[in-house]
Amino acid sequence: MDQRYKVVITRAVADKLRGGGLGPFALLLGKRNVVSHVRPLACSTSREQEVVDPSSLVKALAEAERADMELVAIFHEHLGPPAPSPIDAKYMKYWRVPWVIRGSGGALEAYLGWGEVVIEVC
Repeated sequence: MDQRYKVVITRAVADKLRGGGLGPFALLLGKRNVVSHVRPLACSTSREQEVVDPSSLVKALAEAERADMELVAIFHEHLGPPAPSPIDAKYMKYWRVPWVIRGSGGALEAYLGWGEVVIEVC
């Protein structure tokens, strides 16, 4: 496991992420590598894939900036195991922040590209 990067998630946020119901994508916001807030994003389905609504993304990033928060990671929900798909890997290259992926059983795993990232819940 790649120990060079760690995402720290508060217990309340971890419970929200594990519980599901947030939708396919959300921004994980906070300071440095510590996630303290979840901001779900509006999505639509295109060619059988979930696509983030660009205006929802811009609005969420502007709200985070006004609240003096940073984008720490991107949350994505999968049916099946919590691992990136080849399509996820393509988009991970553009963001350069970890993706926290929730599998259908509620397990959370984090990745930066194809490398695993440590998740610490506090």
